[in-house]
Amino acid sequence: MATLLFYYAAMIAGYYLASRLRDIKGRFKNLDKIFNGLIVFLILIMGIRMGSDEKVIANLGMIGAYSLIMTVVIVFFSVFFVYIVRKNIKLDKEANNIKKKDIMDELDEMYTDKAVDASKKTTKLSKVTDTLKSADLFRPVPDTVAIDGGKYEEDTSPSKNNLQITILVVVPLTLGLLLGYKVILPCDMDAGLIADLTGNLLIIGVTLLLFAIGFSLGLGGNVLSSVKKIGIKFLIFPLAAILGSIVGGALCGFILPITIPEGMAIGSGFGWYTMAPTVITEAGHTYAGAISFMHNVIREMGGIVMIPFFASKIGFIEATAVPGVCAMDIGMPIIERCTKEELVAYSFGMGVSMSIVVPLLVPLFINI
Repeated sequence: MATLLFYYAAMIAGYYLASRLRDIKGRFKNLDKIFNGLIVFLILIMGIRMGSDEKVIANLGMIGAYSLIMTVVIVFFSVFFVYIVRKNIKLDKEANNIKKKDIMDELDEMYTDKAVDASKKTTKLSKVTDTLKSADLFRPVPDTVAIDGGKYEEDTSPSKNNLQITILVVVPLTLGLLLGYKVILPCDMDAGLIADLTGNLLIIGVTLLLFAIGFSLGLGGNVLSSVKKIGIKFLIFPLAAILGSIVGGALCGFILPITIPEGMAIGSGFGWYTMAPTVITEAGHTYAGAISFMHNVIREMGGIVMIPFFASKIGFIEATAVPGVCAMDIGMPIIERCTKEELVAYSFGMGVSMSIVVPLLVPLFINI
């Protein structure tokens, strides 16, 4: 719990400090380089810790298979829960409200039917009115939102972003695994010492990363305005996606060689491959941390690739739940292109909500 509070304190401190420096925010143009550096550092340390763990190395192939299975199960339940909510609040596949013309035609037919008594007509009218009001509450805002201290850009290149992410993940991970397996493991160093050292480094790295994220958001100063644009009622969709992911993770705890709390912690990563695996690994669950890392990488990268499929075959809002936290940044332009402009608000709300609860849920579940 103390570590969790420390993480949130770092993010809040970063936001507060940056809010005082908005007048000179033009001087902070290298935040992306800082983010990339911290990501490389965290993945390198995780790679070293996994590479120096004999159990992880011996089961690397199975870890990949388990990660893929977990991704399929977790994304399925996340999307399914969002689908159920969308159906219950009467939004169609493209996030449009119930067609009022069809409802009015139904009412007109009912009122011209003399066989229907007055009380039934009144009851029907009341139900339809309530339905229309509830549908209006969930109308998306036809506006874009600012993200990461800047503005959403129409010309963001998903392919370029995917290539950069791949390099940032694969290179330090491979190097870390090699260092752990070829250098540290043969030296017969004390496993407890390695765990303590890498654990402390991971805590420092995550703290700096959360501080940088808070600083970036503080510079923009648009978090509260974006939430107001989206509307508090949009939280029902992220909540559904979050619950679905946790349920999927718990189910994996029954069918895979991990515990239920480990499965729920992995499911609570939502594609944040530098946060969730780090916390799980630092807590002493190296094997689950390795699965978490691969799962979150697959969810983010695979989720981005699968957005067009989910948007066309299942639903626009469901597509925002697929990639997890990156729905608020890298996935946003893809979602907008595969759906419509109004879905940017849903996408942003989904990603922000998930990123806020990751530092809370992962430590909570892994320490059960």
